[in-house]
Amino acid sequence: ELLHASYTLAKRYFMKSICCVGLLLLSFQCTLSAQSMDCLRGDCDSGHSLAVFSNGNRYEGDFAAGQPHGLGAMAFPNGDEYYGNFYRQYRQGKGRMKFNNGDHYFGDFYEDEMQGVGTMNYTNGGRYEGEWFVGVPHGNGVLHTGSGDEYRGAFASGMFHGRGIMRYADGSMYEGQWQYSQKHGRGKLITQSGRIQ
Repeated sequence: ELLHASYTLAKRYFMKSICCVGLLLLSFQCTLSAQSMDCLRGDCDSGHSLAVFSNGNRYEGDFAAGQPHGLGAMAFPNGDEYYGNFYRQYRQGKGRMKFNNGDHYFGDFYEDEMQGVGTMNYTNGGRYEGEWFVGVPHGNGVLHTGSGDEYRGAFASGMFHGRGIMRYADGSMYEGQWQYSQKHGRGKLITQSGRIQ
């Protein structure tokens, strides 16, 4: 009896504590969300609005439930700019990113990262078209370098990795396996004259 009563009392106390902590966290989260941006135009809850976030990001576009959601544009303090789709505050879906160094990306985003299929035009004249994962070329793609070389094949973590063909600007070509952007394993080099090495 006494043991059961003690258990019931302890359980009630524990549940009350959990509820109180939950309410405090919810209250803190609501306060944090409310203080995380200054709404400059619109209500920044739903519809089209303009807001500046505490980290300096400036957003104009669609909102839902107090978050960027839908089509919008975001300017970052470092000079980067994004225009495209947002999903629950994340850059997600199709979008265009202009980097402060002059590089331009157009393609898929997922949770703020370039992920899916997209094209990056680099300031040095290079261009990559293909698959991306967590912000780097990963999967199959084609890279045209600023010096006139072209690599077509597999990438992993931004490097040539797997099977690929490199056509060099001088007319020679290598076809075979790559590892960490180095020729590795089976492959053949075809010189300008057509000789196979």
